[in-house]
Amino acid sequence: MKASQSILVLAVLVVTAIVCYFVVALKPEPERTEPEPLSPPVEYLVAAPEAVQLSVKSQGTVQPRTRTTLTAEVAGRIVSVSPDFEPGGFFDKGQTLLQIDDADLKAALAIEEANLAQAEYNLAQEQALAEQARIDWEDLGEGDPTSLALREPQIKQAKAVLASAEARVEKARRDLERSTVKAPYACLVEQQLVDLGSYVTGNPGTQLATIYATDTAEVRLPLSTDELALIELPLAFLGEGVALGPEVTLTASHGGKTYTWQGRIIRTEASIDPRSRLIYVVAAVDDPYGRDPAHPNRPPLRAGLFVEAEIQGRALPEVYVIPRYALREGSSVLIAAGDDTLRRKAVGVAQATEEQALITEGLAPGDRVITSPVEYAIEGMSITPVTGEKESEQ
Repeated sequence: MKASQSILVLAVLVVTAIVCYFVVALKPEPERTEPEPLSPPVEYLVAAPEAVQLSVKSQGTVQPRTRTTLTAEVAGRIVSVSPDFEPGGFFDKGQTLLQIDDADLKAALAIEEANLAQAEYNLAQEQALAEQARIDWEDLGEGDPTSLALREPQIKQAKAVLASAEARVEKARRDLERSTVKAPYACLVEQQLVDLGSYVTGNPGTQLATIYATDTAEVRLPLSTDELALIELPLAFLGEGVALGPEVTLTASHGGKTYTWQGRIIRTEASIDPRSRLIYVVAAVDDPYGRDPAHPNRPPLRAGLFVEAEIQGRALPEVYVIPRYALREGSSVLIAAGDDTLRRKAVGVAQATEEQALITEGLAPGDRVITSPVEYAIEGMSITPVTGEKESEQ
């Protein structure tokens, strides 16, 4: 009984093995297929040249064209001051700021005028005596008269005394005029250093006030040498005049609002900063304190105000404008070639800002510039170009 069961089990196993063999042997082989190449989708824009006006951004602080510390040229007590003689007060050229007591100066002028009159009388007397001496010598003398006989030294001395008296009168008049302190130019009082009743000295002069000019405001703007190349600045040579430079737009915030002023580059400073390697250009704005009818609510462009500046640069007739992020490694771009493969091109960059890059070399009209990120950019790899949202017009 046990032997028959063992034979049955063995037979079942043999049949199962045979069936499994034929199942495996007769199974059709799977179809072999080649894997499709990976072609990642990329966005692009079509390059098209256009004319572009470059601009360069900088910043600086407004400062007056001229700042002066007024000092007293004569001594005395201040007897009157202008109501506008205080910080922030405006004065026209020649307008009186303050008056120093001039009583002693008038007396000094009167004395010098009397001395002048005496000197004129002495000279006239000497000339009359000399004329009489000449006549007497012609009537009674023999030979050529000496200079002393004709009183020439006396006349020379009288003329010298007269010239000295005239100079002292002029000085006394100037001192009297200087007792009235006037604005040397249209100005604004920055600092008032004396007031009514103050006693001032004239040697050395007491400081009266600090003023600065209101006709023109200036802003020093730092530029790198690369930025300087983007601007058409007039060259300054010894003995030659300097033409006006490019226009500048100044921007500043005041009271929560943003205002702009128009100016122009008027000069380049003498040297390059040896530490920063920057060079400064100076922008000028005319009539910074005047009210502009086109912008009646705009505040004055006061000294000390920090401003942003945009300087007009060169005009480029043909340049390719691409997004800044399409520029790879600062000097190349990725191109979707005609056979939908990736190519890398070296380009010349005229200017790159945070938003865009201006390409002057390396691109041709119709080039498809890839703007989307490519994780592994391999030269010649297959890609699937997809028109980007920022495709430029052709």
